[in-house]
Amino acid sequence: MTLRVAIIIPVHRDQVQLRALLIRLARLTPTPDQVIVAGSALDQASEPSGFTSPLSSLDWDLELPATFPLRKIVGPAGRGAQLDAGAAAALGHETEPDLLLFLHADSVMTQKAWELLHHLLPTGVGSSSLNGSSRPVDGGHFRWQLVDEAGEPLRGWRPQLWSLLVNWRSRLASLPYGDQGYFITAAAWRRVGPFGDLPLMEDVAWWRRVRTQARMVALSAPLGTSARRFQRHGYLSTTVRNVWYLVLYRFGVSPRELHRRYYATTAPQEKP
Repeated sequence: MTLRVAIIIPVHRDQVQLRALLIRLARLTPTPDQVIVAGSALDQASEPSGFTSPLSSLDWDLELPATFPLRKIVGPAGRGAQLDAGAAAALGHETEPDLLLFLHADSVMTQKAWELLHHLLPTGVGSSSLNGSSRPVDGGHFRWQLVDEAGEPLRGWRPQLWSLLVNWRSRLASLPYGDQGYFITAAAWRRVGPFGDLPLMEDVAWWRRVRTQARMVALSAPLGTSARRFQRHGYLSTTVRNVWYLVLYRFGVSPRELHRRYYATTAPQEKP
């Protein structure tokens, strides 16, 4: 039995990275059951002059196979709302997926990581165990790895050290971030609930809730994430900024206020 996987990708100012991701996803074997690109009407109506929304520009000069199961949906603004809209669309499909996989537009999914995901749950969701445990696996995440514009792992001590530190923090705090590729079974998703209408920190809030209600595991295969923010702003300053936003969130600053502050200081082609 082939695992039916629906991939959900929220987009905001990500058209270049999104195109590269879709091309890579089209090369995976087996082919994903669904690929849903979730944007917002607000993005298309209120972008800065000269900017093209990813959804409006995706019509469709990508040379994807005719059978590639790609859909684009337009819903509420905010990444949490986009993720939830994508999940609802996937679960409402005539062929319901076994697993939901949430990727950022600048993620790089390799064939190795894709195969490991299928190997974890080889005969249907909820049937696999790990490390001798009899408790079914409900979902999890991948290892974090920085990649260049071509999608290749970055060499050199600095990106390798940062990847090591991020994965160490993720294990120690039991708090991977959304760019590590969350995946969860359809049954567990219904049990633990959606991300919620959060424009920022939706991944932190959701994972804290999910880890208490579901068995989530860390896969050994890496999921690539673009190094462009680290290269543009510096490794240390980018990390300090991310930690500072997390501290503000923990001390009660609302996700909407954090979102406003983030985008007030972020280049148009970047995303959180």
